[in-house]
Amino acid sequence: MVDRKKPLNRPDADPIQIYRGCNSRVASAVNMFSRQWARYSVRSRRYPIYVLLADIVDGAWRDYIATLPVAYLGRVLCEGQLLSIIAERNGFPFFDDLFACVVNSTEGDRKLNDWIRSRDGVLPPVGEFNLEQIHHEFRATVSTLRELASRCEGKEPKKIRVGRLNARRLKPYCELCGEATELGMILKGATWPLQDPNKKASLSARYCSSHRPKHHDGTWNPSYQRARRSKEKFEWEIFKIKHHTSNVPDISLAKGKGIGDPFLWNLAHQLDIVLFESDRIRNVARQLVDARISIRKRQAIMLLTAGISQSEIARRLGVSRQAISKIASSEPFQRISMMYRFGN
Repeated sequence: MVDRKKPLNRPDADPIQIYRGCNSRVASAVNMFSRQWARYSVRSRRYPIYVLLADIVDGAWRDYIATLPVAYLGRVLCEGQLLSIIAERNGFPFFDDLFACVVNSTEGDRKLNDWIRSRDGVLPPVGEFNLEQIHHEFRATVSTLRELASRCEGKEPKKIRVGRLNARRLKPYCELCGEATELGMILKGATWPLQDPNKKASLSARYCSSHRPKHHDGTWNPSYQRARRSKEKFEWEIFKIKHHTSNVPDISLAKGKGIGDPFLWNLAHQLDIVLFESDRIRNVARQLVDARISIRKRQAIMLLTAGISQSEIARRLGVSRQAISKIASSEPFQRISMMYRFGN
């Protein structure tokens, strides 16, 4: 007989799956985590799941990363990053996508592939490390943590209300930039919009105050309309910047996927953007899209930064000097050029 009082398919009803080959210490921590997480949830104030993640899993993950070879790409990308902080700042969906990106980058590392391959197809030991075993354990460990992220995302949260607002529909970032959503800002303690002193406005859980579809007075927001039209370009720029961040050791990783861009590589290093800073990556992508920095304009910025004259740049790019002068004098071009040169 089915117990109708017990909800079916509860996300915390079964233990989190441990993938074969997962690091033993991380596996033990994940098992302990799944035994204790019943009363914890993403939205709980008394039992936030990030605290449990920090108490049990963060230490095991940090110790495991420290055992990897210093030159191993997985260690380079993940060292110094705490899982609980990543999840709390960006949400568990980002946590899952992030590890997918790390695994793809690790598998696409040309140096690692060259190291693994040998004449007879057997990996030669390098010093005391066997990279084939290390890579297999890393993939299994990361897959286990991705499973943990997906299960935590699906846990039934406790309701949190601000007036008539339901916080369960909240997204960590505006869909069109890297700023917090209107509802998210209110839940973090921001003051209510001055345009709505009676607190009756419907705050957006998808967009920030700059990109909400309509203003609080009911008029359409032109910033939303412009950003919405360029959303596909915006998401493509986010994808490319993530593959050129300053903690990725080799631009060949991006070239292997056909998205190699020296401009983005130098810009990310100048701004010191790392893979886990989703808000900064999204804001830089929005600035590039809004400024309409095409491939030719990116080439012009790189050449101007190298000290090449406008006449020579025009000759190399096959355009008139007047065209380069007009581009260089535009305000969006100058703003992006300052970012590229000085990181601000």
